[in-house]
Amino acid sequence: MKEHKALAGPLQEKTCKRGSPRGPAGLWHIGAWPLVVKVPVLVAGLMVNFVNMATALVLLFFEVDIRFRRETLILALVSACLLPPRWAYTSRRGGC
Repeated sequence: MKEHKALAGPLQEKTCKRGSPRGPAGLWHIGAWPLVVKVPVLVAGLMVNFVNMATALVLLFFEVDIRFRRETLILALVSACLLPPRWAYTSRRGGC
């Protein structure tokens, strides 16, 4: 019994004052950060998120525009290949 208490004593001393077995508030505990650090980190995170959303939106617009232009080009090429030439509709005397 006495040996068990003797072994438990040093283990209890290694815990931090707050009771966390991982140690005092570290980098992952944002509440412990000073305000001078929190605000710039928050602003930088918001800027990165805004840039990511804006980039995704611009790429989406480019994709829609490219798809529209490709379909228009394919339609023009198919219609040019399937329709007879324009001069076949005009008479020899002139006119449209």
